[in-house]
Amino acid sequence: MIQIYEPENIKFSQNGDMVLFPTKCTVQATLNGQWILEMEHPLDTDGRWESIVDYAVIKAPSFNGEQLFRISNKIKTDTHISVTAEPIFMDARNDCFLKDVRPTGKNGQDALDIMCAQNPKYSGKSDITKACTSYYETQNLIEAINGDDANSFINRWGGEILFDNYTVIINNRVGGDYGVNILYGKNIIKDGISEEVDMDVITRIVPKSFNGYMLPGEAPWVDSPIISNYPVVHTKVIKYEDIKLRADANENDEENGVTIVDTMEELQAELVRRCNEEFSIKGVDKPKVNISVKILLLQNTEAYKEYEELEHVSLGDTVHLEHSRLGIVTDARVIELEYDCIREITSSVDIGEFTYNYFNDISSTLDRVDKIIRPDGSLMAEKVQGILDGIYTQLRLQSTVAKKVNGRAFEISDLDPESELYGCMIFGSQGLQIATERTADGRDWNWRTAITAKGIVADAIIAGLLSDKTGRNFWNLDTGEFRLSSEAFLVDDDNIEEYVNKKLETVRNITMILGNEYQGIPTDYQGNYATFPIVQTTVQVLYGQIDVTASCQYTIQRSAGVTGSWDNPTKIYTVTALTADTGWVDITAAYLGLFTVTKRFNIAKQKNGEPGAQGIPGENGAPGRTYFMEASTLVVKRSQDNSMAPNYITLSAYYRDGTGTARTEYAGRFKIEESLDGATWTTVYTSSANEPSITHSLYSALATSAGGIIATASGKAIGIPRDVVALRCTLYAAGGTTQMLDMQSIAVVVDVDALTHEDIFSLLTKNGALQGIYMSGGQLYINGTYMRIGKIASKNGRVYFDLDNNVLACSKMVSADTGQSIQTVADVGYPAGISSSSGSRLRVYPQGYESSAVQIHADTSNKGYIEGPSERMDIKCADTKTVINIYPTYMKLSAYPEPGSSSAKYAQIGLYSTGSSYDTGHVEIKPRLDVKGPLKVSGTFTASGTKSRIVKTENYSRRLQYCYEMATPMFGDLGEGVTDENGECCVSLDDVFAETVATGIEYQVFLQKEGPGDIWVGEKCPSYFIVRGTENLKFAWEIKAKQKDFECMRLENADFEEENVEAILGVYEKEYVAEVAQIIEEQEGLFYETT
Repeated sequence: MIQIYEPENIKFSQNGDMVLFPTKCTVQATLNGQWILEMEHPLDTDGRWESIVDYAVIKAPSFNGEQLFRISNKIKTDTHISVTAEPIFMDARNDCFLKDVRPTGKNGQDALDIMCAQNPKYSGKSDITKACTSYYETQNLIEAINGDDANSFINRWGGEILFDNYTVIINNRVGGDYGVNILYGKNIIKDGISEEVDMDVITRIVPKSFNGYMLPGEAPWVDSPIISNYPVVHTKVIKYEDIKLRADANENDEENGVTIVDTMEELQAELVRRCNEEFSIKGVDKPKVNISVKILLLQNTEAYKEYEELEHVSLGDTVHLEHSRLGIVTDARVIELEYDCIREITSSVDIGEFTYNYFNDISSTLDRVDKIIRPDGSLMAEKVQGILDGIYTQLRLQSTVAKKVNGRAFEISDLDPESELYGCMIFGSQGLQIATERTADGRDWNWRTAITAKGIVADAIIAGLLSDKTGRNFWNLDTGEFRLSSEAFLVDDDNIEEYVNKKLETVRNITMILGNEYQGIPTDYQGNYATFPIVQTTVQVLYGQIDVTASCQYTIQRSAGVTGSWDNPTKIYTVTALTADTGWVDITAAYLGLFTVTKRFNIAKQKNGEPGAQGIPGENGAPGRTYFMEASTLVVKRSQDNSMAPNYITLSAYYRDGTGTARTEYAGRFKIEESLDGATWTTVYTSSANEPSITHSLYSALATSAGGIIATASGKAIGIPRDVVALRCTLYAAGGTTQMLDMQSIAVVVDVDALTHEDIFSLLTKNGALQGIYMSGGQLYINGTYMRIGKIASKNGRVYFDLDNNVLACSKMVSADTGQSIQTVADVGYPAGISSSSGSRLRVYPQGYESSAVQIHADTSNKGYIEGPSERMDIKCADTKTVINIYPTYMKLSAYPEPGSSSAKYAQIGLYSTGSSYDTGHVEIKPRLDVKGPLKVSGTFTASGTKSRIVKTENYSRRLQYCYEMATPMFGDLGEGVTDENGECCVSLDDVFAETVATGIEYQVFLQKEGPGDIWVGEKCPSYFIVRGTENLKFAWEIKAKQKDFECMRLENADFEEENVEAILGVYEKEYVAEVAQIIEEQEGLFYETT
């Protein structure tokens, strides 16, 4: 059936706006070429032709299934209208624009996905596994796929094209080999058949290797296995310059694919092998054949049987062509065909050798030149920066001696400026010159392109690939691929390895350690001190694990009220006065002009209490006391294997009186904090009693399931290092953690060898501030605010995020707020002991009434369920308008009416078990209604969706077959028949069928002839109909008649009123009131028992 859709109708899965009855409708398809539908339709009295308008879409059968074609041209005459249409995928020329699309290193499928993503209604399929790269800028999808640009998909990935509505299929090859055999070469002229045979074959090869070595003896050749099929021998010498003896080989020959052998016997064997490949793989001993067959013209001829198989071939299929006299079989392809959409058969086939439209050396050069020349002949600056001009004096001299006869140089020119071939070429012993325009004064040609024996002479060279002789260093200008060997490529006089190593030096982390980060200064209650104590800190700077303290430049900033000085030789800052209650000193170190680090030294006054009443003067009291803390190390180093040195630190507390140098051990309180990011801190230890020192381990001991420590054979505990980047230790006065006396930070430094990828990324991008692509240590780092990505996956492929299809796959999710795993609750139980490794349950019941409990069960056998009281369990809405009642043997679904309505609905579902009165199948209510058993509807069955049947297929799993819907209830039947010698056939209706339909009124009969001729319905009666037409003509028939007792129904209103079930409503209301009364009674009884 051929249908047409109005231009704005895009519901192609439904019937079209009109069924067409054209007199001609064919699809002409060329492999990797144009597909065209041509149709002629009469100007019928029904007005069907009026629906054939510009941009309308025709749905018609084709050789690859039902296809959509959009009308591109139409011509109307006095008797018919003719149209030309293209596959609907060609709409992509207008509504799928590729502004800047760059599939890089992608296989065929991935590349098509990227290209078609610009308009989601288009898609592509490909089995091409080869990875290629191409760039498409300001192109539409069609020219990007199969345009004449060298970057088109076909020219980069290859492949053969099939259109399937909005999908393009580009596979390594289309079609298949289905054993179709054709005999040719009979030299018989037939209408509808044309043969073109190229007998330029080779049946005997005389091979020569490098340096002219040949096969030994009087017969230095290799014969084809089918040489005897030909009346004469076809001999040709083939040189294999890539086969060499080792004595003749150059240094890099093997790297360049040259076959190197050690002996003459091995060389001769390789020559024989190569010759056999010419016959078996390349088929040089078989003729090239092109055959065109117009099958419809042969239908009534004797030759039709020979070509009948071609009615069923498809585009790209292999056809085996056998020469009738020589007996030689040549494999060819269906490269073009014409399909009759009315008869649904192939009407014409062209068979031959399919050649990809790849550019050879000449055509690709012409293509590039064509791309850079405007219609007026000038070069486009955006394509080529510069002009090809300038030649050497040698070539100038050559042009002056050029003659139009034999000599040292020759000139070929077309002097007609209006000619398409206008231009000049001079070639001779010194080189080649080409010009397409004259100089400004018109006296000479403007030579812009030249080639000499030494190379190409020009200011600019337009080429596809620049390469050295070995192929190790090249630049593909079409794709942008660039390769230089690392030992030959220098950057700032360094090779790549040296250059990268130097750049790696810039990613080491820089750390500053202060010998004292906090110091308290004892004062009286007013903040005054008699003598300022020694308050200073020493600075150390590490670059990785290298001490670069002496190589840094330092700057100092102080808060108001702080007085002090910086001693650069010793890298010590000394505070000499503090007038404010608190203060700070920021010390900044700069290294290599690239890295800076800042650390703060905090100081604060520690005020004593107010003095008591004045007493009797006595001796002076003891001098002020300064408390401080010392660490066993200020730097912890993390190595590449994640081990830490030292693996513990010791913190000790001391005090010093007055300005004395002696220190005394002090028992105070310690607090140790660890940080994973240097910004947030977690307290890991706090003293529970006063202590003079503490040792803190940086490893976590491994524990057994029973809580014990895992140890070595010698009794030493086994631990793993914690992932910390810094520690902060604080000393408090004895008795608590309110009065801070001193504070010290300990840095954990990591060398570049132990840096994680995240660490290097943060260093390269300044914590993400810089965007771009970076290479470090053989790893690629990418940072950007926008990235177009199809799929992100782990190395094993188990965890991935498919952004194109909105799929996230992982085995565990973690909350970003709490850090806890998001998973199902696996162990909830009441009372105690119910939960176990095999399952759990949650019980809800009124206090003291366990028999009324509702239980939610979950176990490891995937049999979770809800269990209620044995008599009955209800599931209802809060307003009780909808109720599910579950009884031991059945369940009811009920819906109460709205206020003022007298209707209600309910359903009863029987228990499915052997021997039950409901054992006739069961009903499952899921996302859909599954009825496992016969379903009987005593009344009208309606559906707002489709009605379909599930059909099991052999190769395509289970599929749906949909009901054929009619505006009036109808039944149909099918059959076959043959007209007799008089051209008549009486078809009797099936007796059973006749009793189900109303044949006493008009019914319809549809005929399909199965041969040349004509047929029609001559007469229709209640029990039979008569077909008349061409004698002995086989036909198929279909009858459609209105269903008996439903003749008057047509497109009935679908608004249904609810049934009146007021009685049912009253029953459910009474049950609900009784339930409420029972609960109240139970609660009152419980109250009296407790009192």
